[in-house]
Amino acid sequence: MKAARFLIISFSFCFLQACSEAIPESTDLSSSFDGGLVATVSGLPSGTSGSVMLSAIVSGLDVVEYAYKVGSSGTTDCSLATGYSSMSAGSGIPIAVPITDFIGSFADGSMKLCVVGGDGTDWQDISVATVYTWSKDTQLPSLTISSAQSSPTNASPIPVTFTFDEAVTGFSLADVTISNASITNFVAVEGLTFTADLIPTVDGTVSVSVAASLAQDAAGNSNTASNSLSWSYDGTAPQLLMVSIPSADGVYTAGTVFPIRLTYDEAVLISGAIPYVQVEAGATDRTAQYLSGSGTSTITFSYTVTASDVNNDLDLVAGSQLFTNGAVVADALGNVVSTALPIGAATTGSISNTQNIKVVGTPALLTLSDGPLYDYGAVPNGGSLDYTLTVTNTGGYPASSFSEVGLAAPFAFKGGSYPGGSGTCGATLAAGASCTLEISFSPMSVAVYTDTVNLQYDDGLTTTSVTRDLTGTGVPPALLSISDGPSYNFGQLGVGDVQSYAFTLTNSGAVTATGITGAGLAAQFSYLGGAFPGGGTCTSNLAAGSSCTFVVAFTPDAIGSFSDSVLIDYNDGVMGGVTVSRNVLGDGIFEVVPVYGLNNGDVNTNWNDYIKFDNDAGGTSPYDQDVEVCDGTETGYYGELGGCIHSGEKRKVVYYGQGTCANITAVDYLGVFDWICRVESGDATLHIKGFAAGKGLRDLIDGAGFWKSNYVEIYDGAALIGSTAYTSWWTNPLQDLAIGGFDNSAVTTVVSLNTASTIYYINADRPTFGYQMGADKISIVTLGTSVFKKYALSPTNNCGTTTGTVASANFISMLCGGSRKFVWVEADIDAFTDATNMAYNGLYAFNFKSSRIHHTSVLKTHANNMYYGVSVNGPLSSSNLISNLTVNSSASGLELKDSQKSTYAHISIANIGIGSSAVAKGLSLTSFATHNRFYDLRIANMDNSHSSTVGLSVGSSNNIFQRLNINNVRGKGLAVYMTAAASNNVFTQVITSQTSDAGFGLYGASNNVFGFTTHLNNDFNGIYFDSALSVNNNLFLSTVVASVGNKGIEAAGSGSSNLFVDTYLANNGSFGASITQSGFANSAGYLIAGNNGGSDCAAGGSNLCVGPVIYSSGGNLASSFSGAVSSDDVANPADFSGAISTAPAAAEGWTNFDNWARALTQNGFSFPSPSMRGFSTTNFLIWDSRPLSGDNLYDRSYSGTSVNGTLNIDGSPCVANTVASTDYLTSALGTFLRTAIEIAHDQVGNNNGLCEANEDCIFAPHIGAYQGDGGLLSGYCTIGDGAGSGLDGIKIYRHVNL
Repeated sequence: MKAARFLIISFSFCFLQACSEAIPESTDLSSSFDGGLVATVSGLPSGTSGSVMLSAIVSGLDVVEYAYKVGSSGTTDCSLATGYSSMSAGSGIPIAVPITDFIGSFADGSMKLCVVGGDGTDWQDISVATVYTWSKDTQLPSLTISSAQSSPTNASPIPVTFTFDEAVTGFSLADVTISNASITNFVAVEGLTFTADLIPTVDGTVSVSVAASLAQDAAGNSNTASNSLSWSYDGTAPQLLMVSIPSADGVYTAGTVFPIRLTYDEAVLISGAIPYVQVEAGATDRTAQYLSGSGTSTITFSYTVTASDVNNDLDLVAGSQLFTNGAVVADALGNVVSTALPIGAATTGSISNTQNIKVVGTPALLTLSDGPLYDYGAVPNGGSLDYTLTVTNTGGYPASSFSEVGLAAPFAFKGGSYPGGSGTCGATLAAGASCTLEISFSPMSVAVYTDTVNLQYDDGLTTTSVTRDLTGTGVPPALLSISDGPSYNFGQLGVGDVQSYAFTLTNSGAVTATGITGAGLAAQFSYLGGAFPGGGTCTSNLAAGSSCTFVVAFTPDAIGSFSDSVLIDYNDGVMGGVTVSRNVLGDGIFEVVPVYGLNNGDVNTNWNDYIKFDNDAGGTSPYDQDVEVCDGTETGYYGELGGCIHSGEKRKVVYYGQGTCANITAVDYLGVFDWICRVESGDATLHIKGFAAGKGLRDLIDGAGFWKSNYVEIYDGAALIGSTAYTSWWTNPLQDLAIGGFDNSAVTTVVSLNTASTIYYINADRPTFGYQMGADKISIVTLGTSVFKKYALSPTNNCGTTTGTVASANFISMLCGGSRKFVWVEADIDAFTDATNMAYNGLYAFNFKSSRIHHTSVLKTHANNMYYGVSVNGPLSSSNLISNLTVNSSASGLELKDSQKSTYAHISIANIGIGSSAVAKGLSLTSFATHNRFYDLRIANMDNSHSSTVGLSVGSSNNIFQRLNINNVRGKGLAVYMTAAASNNVFTQVITSQTSDAGFGLYGASNNVFGFTTHLNNDFNGIYFDSALSVNNNLFLSTVVASVGNKGIEAAGSGSSNLFVDTYLANNGSFGASITQSGFANSAGYLIAGNNGGSDCAAGGSNLCVGPVIYSSGGNLASSFSGAVSSDDVANPADFSGAISTAPAAAEGWTNFDNWARALTQNGFSFPSPSMRGFSTTNFLIWDSRPLSGDNLYDRSYSGTSVNGTLNIDGSPCVANTVASTDYLTSALGTFLRTAIEIAHDQVGNNNGLCEANEDCIFAPHIGAYQGDGGLLSGYCTIGDGAGSGLDGIKIYRHVNL
């Protein structure tokens, strides 16, 4: 056996019959096997093959011959020799001969080839024979075409399925043969199955098939031809041929039943519901329901004619259809018919195209309105009245062929022809419709006329007619007239006011006047509300014999006389444009009207009304507030923000069309008021500013108990523009206290005045036991020279000190009231009857609020006790205004125990201290009298016999005093006495003179400001600080002390930080200043002292005399004051060329002067002279303490030694050497300018007299109290904060007279 040899066999298949004979199975070949030989074969099939012939090449190393066998894999074992071809050495098949063999006789399935090679000697061991296998498949694939859709069909697409009996390749859409269709959606589901959709092209046969040999299986076997599948396809819906009615042409009425047929080109089936069609039958379409025909080519519907149906050519409803109502109407295959139907005569296949069937459900039936007779009534001759009759077709068919017969004058169709004017009837009228005929009645004479309207028409069956009878009466036309002819005069009316008048319009004709309109009228005259009839009863028509009203308003918009004509246009029944007129006249005048109308805007507003000054309306003046009634809860000052405005006196006159107040002034006839002009809403408006000097409520009431009439004249410069009507301005009830139950002149019964809004008055001297002010909002006034007098019986108490009522009486008062508000008192009171019969008080007001005491005088109150002419007491007393009060010849003057936030202006107190009382006071403020303001206060001639007299006693805090002149306080008296409770008070512009002690006496008072004060001719001191009480932190600014008997300033006690700024001490009997306490006082600004009897300034270790102190003869004030008055003082009733021989008994002789710096002193001496001091009862002289121009006190406020610059008043910043923000002072009460004084009561700032930020002030150019008078110039200069003081926003004005 040869090792490592291989048999390589390369052969082709041969038919077994041609191959060498196989080795018998019993042959033993083991001795001839060579294990190294291996045969290889190429060219054999692989996998699956349909071939039935083998053809292969055998090769191998050393292989020269081979043997093989082939058969089914399951029955062929290569390791057995059986079945091989010859394997004898040298007898095998040469390798040059391929294996060629027919295997078709073998069954399809797995095949096996066994090959062994030989080298001519040995053979390949059969146990390792070379083996090859493959699968034999000779079966041809078959194809079946199927579909779920049966034939016949209308389905499109038709689904088909292609199914092979084995997997194939190469099958595609192109291999499918189709007829009358297209194929789409071809999808290979898997190797055996394919699907597609057939889309039929037209109705007919649709077929599909696949030819043979188009697809191959895995063995390469091609398919056999498929079956052929076909369908009968019908996709067309039945076609409607026509719609018809099997009835003859003609006219048909209600009840007729019409079969309506729809004929198709093939049989149709109806299923699922009942279809219907709609028939055009007039106003309401009718429904024809399905009757029969399903399964045939004709389906029938049924329509029954109703009474209201109408159609001239019967057809289905235009635009309608076959309403399936859910039914399916289709052929056998389900092709649904179209619901569109042929309709209209021009449409082929429609009913009306081939037939003419007329339907008249109910014949036409016309009616005429207003039957049986229409009466035109009365129509004016020559006129014409139109009336519209309505024709209505109540039948079910249109009426046609209209024609009218009849109608003769005076009846006619309007315009002369049928249907008349706006008539709407034509030749036809639809069933249920209406139209109109307009017929005129035009009489020419007085008579009764009749006629008949006859309207003929075709009712659809025949010609008929309808009629209406007419009648009318000819009468005379309408005639209107207007009342109040020939002219109506509205009289005088205030500009801007409205006065209306109702005129009567009467129709005296025989017919209704129509088209009534108001015309004419322009500018000042108009129909009330702007249009006729102005709120009257007139309308556009007025019946014969009737009347109505129209209202014309006169609203003058300017001063002058005006006229116009009312024009009423109307139609008198014959023609329009008839006019009746009435002339109207009126005069436009200025009018006095309330600023605040509390009584629903009444012209005569309640005198006793008050409104809140709360700035709600955005205005800061008393002329532009909201109308909000005061209720007593207000906390502000009377007439100022937070308080109440006495709205009762506020009246105004509007100068319409005048846009500026320049040169516009007003004067009232009675001269009672001062007026101010303001531009409001673009018009100059003249307001009552307040009472004129010396005037009050008493000047508005006459002696007979009526309000006086008054009028206002308006001027532009000197030219009188116009005036208001002469009439009274108020209507409050006036009650004479001398009448009825109010008279208590001879009884000891107090009368309580209890009716609000009432003015209680006397017009002649009236003895009284006393009156109790028992209601809010009352006024008490004495007219003319009349006086309340004390009833002369033994003293009987009539008033309680803690209640102000008679119920708890413990003293006597002429007028007494408690817990009252909004009370007005303007009365003269004489409390003296005899030495034992006099009242303790003239007026006692307890817990009064927002009340006013004005132009009131009290004379001779109790002489033996320290009672006051007027007392304002009670912890709730506040917000009152006391003005122009005079107290004369009484024990004491004015007492304020608890008064708070009240204003006291123009107060005169004189001849005080009569009787035996140890203490007499002109004005007394106890500890609870705080936050009050005093302006223009004069106190004079305090009795010389008393052990203690005080002009002004201040025992409270936070009060303001401005422009005080206190003189002749005798009997060891002080002009101003201030206790330890007196703090944070401000005094500006104070003159004291002729007092028996000192001008200012400070007994423990601290933290007060005394600005611009002058002290002259006092017996002892100018300013005195008590030695027993500590006095601290008071500030004295611009102080003059001259010609006092002892020391200008004396301080012997304790205290500190008192400051004197700008002080002038001259011509005093002893020291200019004498201070013993170190640190008691300091000096700032300047101190000028000279010509004093002793040392000019003895400071005692204080700093008073340190700084810019000047000692010189320039300190002489001998010629610095205006001095003695040698001409008559107009305001003083007692002097003759300035001299008064005897001490005046009336207070006016002591307190009324042409300027506030004047006072009485002893005559016969020149200033300064000690002889001028002291008490006297005769030989007085009016002495004027104003500084003389060019002298030491005049116009030197800034430096004290040189004249000020000129104050500019052009609105620019103030000149620095007049007044400047750099020249200011700071005290416990704030920071303020050194050379200016706050303007009092101007609603700007806090009204404390100190010139502070954002306030209006007056220039204080002089040294001492007097800084000018006579009103203010209109211009000003401004102060800004140039020194870090915060003093900006200040306006500086100056007095006319400086």
